[in-house]
Amino acid sequence: MIPTLKWVRGWQVTDYRTVEVPAEAEPGEALPTLVVYDAFTLQPLQVLDERLVQRGQGTHLELAPVTIR
Repeated sequence: MIPTLKWVRGWQVTDYRTVEVPAEAEPGEALPTLVVYDAFTLQPLQVLDERLVQRGQGTHLELAPVTIR
């Protein structure tokens, strides 16, 4: 994996993560959101894909909906 400090605009980076859903979570659809922060300032980084920014995803990225069972 390449550290985020070395990422270049336009690169596609794949980083698989596992998210645990609490046992008490209600069944249904959930919309995960990804926010990437600057490691030094802890400020959210801007989404660079202009198409996503035009859809209102400026500092976060809404991922595909998931179903909690």
